[in-house]
Amino acid sequence: MNKLIFESFRCGPIYLQFQSGVNYIVGSNATGKTTIFQLMRFALGLIKEMPYARFIGSKVELEVLIGTKKVLFHRDLDSQALNVDFDDCQFSFKCLSVELNNFFREIFDFYYLYPGQQESAFEVIDFYFLSADVSVNRRKQWLALRTVLGVNVALIQSVGSDLAELKRDISFDASYKKMVLEFSEVLGNKIDSKFKSEFLLSVESAKSEFFDQFLARERIYSNASEKLKKISGESEFYEAEELQFVSRAVLAMASYCGINSRYVSDIKELLLDKTNALSYGEDVLLRFFVVCAVAFDPEDRKWNSPGVIVNDCYFARSSDPGKLDAVSTLVRKAAGVDTGLQYTEFAYSDSHIRYGNIINIDARALTLGVI
Repeated sequence: MNKLIFESFRCGPIYLQFQSGVNYIVGSNATGKTTIFQLMRFALGLIKEMPYARFIGSKVELEVLIGTKKVLFHRDLDSQALNVDFDDCQFSFKCLSVELNNFFREIFDFYYLYPGQQESAFEVIDFYFLSADVSVNRRKQWLALRTVLGVNVALIQSVGSDLAELKRDISFDASYKKMVLEFSEVLGNKIDSKFKSEFLLSVESAKSEFFDQFLARERIYSNASEKLKKISGESEFYEAEELQFVSRAVLAMASYCGINSRYVSDIKELLLDKTNALSYGEDVLLRFFVVCAVAFDPEDRKWNSPGVIVNDCYFARSSDPGKLDAVSTLVRKAAGVDTGLQYTEFAYSDSHIRYGNIINIDARALTLGVI
């Protein structure tokens, strides 16, 4: 699986240069950290628009390394399309399009239990962009985690939807069949006896041809239902097995940071239960550990990861200095040239930072008149 490494970011006068391993982009409140975070997503085609970024430039450029090849993503801030310079060719894609999704799937070579084209590469990549709004759509995070683990979420949903529609058609077929039978019976009773035999033969022939279509749909539904049942069962077994490895990794990180919680053994409940008994800080850290677990991949599983984590002030309201120091140590151990993982964090302060490439944007923001 090819990995992504951010090399540089440019939008108007703002230019940032990343390093392999750990990067911290530090700035006070309202210095443009979240804007840069969102512009990185925008450049990759993960979001449709950036209405509040035009004060700093007319386009954004994001230079990355994918595997061993340099790739340049560039996009005008008022455009839904992005250009990609890759392998001596330039491609143009509409953001969030099927074509862009296929491009990402091909260059990253993501793994799924059942090979296919339905799965979303966007959900995989975006899973590793951690918004400062940590409350954002827990169900979306859970579904994205399943896709990251290699479960064919889109395939199962698509087949299930198709089957539901086919079931409705079969229900209509049954109604039509009943109407045809009743009508033919009434009509047969009104036909002169000397024509009745010939009439009934014609009716039976027409009914047989008409009802064969109904039977064909029923057979398709039955066969597809059995296949979906098989796929769903195998997927549930695979998912449960993979979640055990995720839980094990999260438990190790939580223990290192002094967090003891029953939610570590139930990742689904952790992500979906809004009423859990965790403190805000522990909830944030445990959800962060889930992302780290699949990105670090200590068990060497086939989990889908572009090899980056981008953290937009995710810990802003989690103020336990001891735990943040422990998190920084974990990140330092996991991210680097040897592991192929790049970690970028936007932070208000560098007080908990002990290691990494620190980019202070306060002075640049003053120059631009942002603060």
